[in-house]
Amino acid sequence: MGIILKLGSRKTSRHRRYLENTLKKIVVSGNLLDIGGAQKPIIDRISQKSNVKKYQILDLPNPHTLNFTEIDYRIDIQSHDFDASALELKYDAIFCIEVSLYWHDPFQALRNIVSIMNPETKLFINFHQLHANQNPESSDMLRYSFNWIEKVCQIYKLQIITVKKSEISIFSYVALKVLYAMEKMRLNNKYNYFKSNSFFVELKLVND
Repeated sequence: MGIILKLGSRKTSRHRRYLENTLKKIVVSGNLLDIGGAQKPIIDRISQKSNVKKYQILDLPNPHTLNFTEIDYRIDIQSHDFDASALELKYDAIFCIEVSLYWHDPFQALRNIVSIMNPETKLFINFHQLHANQNPESSDMLRYSFNWIEKVCQIYKLQIITVKKSEISIFSYVALKVLYAMEKMRLNNKYNYFKSNSFFVELKLVND
C-alpha cells in the first residue's frame, strides 16, 4: 500500500509532465495560432528560443475553466464554430493541444485546420487514447487510436513528421492487461501502441 500511495503522490499526472517536457523543446518562428489556448497559452510552454512574430489564440468565448483568472491572454478570435474567414494571417505554426478530446466531429475539425494551412505550416496536435473523463463532463467526447490518426492523415493529405508517445507506467500496463483479461476481452498483439496514453504529432501538408 505504501508503494501505491507514493506512486500517486505527484501533483501532476505522468501524461502532463511528458507533454510539458515535449512542448518546451519545440522551437518555432513566424506567425503562430494557438487553438484552444486560452487556459494554458502555448507561447509560455514552448522553447524560449522561438522567434514568434505574431501570436493569436482561437478559443471559445467562455473557455472550459472554472477559474477565469487563469486566462492572462486576450482571446483574439472567439468562436463556437470554427470560422476560417476570421483568420487573416498565414500561419507558420499551429498548435492544437488538449483539444481533440472535446471534438464531436473530428473530421470537420481537421478539415477546418487543414483549410488554413499552407505547405510550410507546421501543425502540432495531440490525441488521447487513454484518458479519464474531463470537465465539463458533457463536453468530453472522443479517444483515438494511432490507426485512426494514420487514416485521417491519408484522407487530408497530411504527412506525419514526428510522433511522440506518452506511455502509461508498467504498473498501469499490468493492471490494464488484467482488466481486459477479467472482462474476457481479447488483445490484438499486433497493435504496437497498447501502452500509449496519448500521441503528440507534428504534421505538414503532403507536397503534391
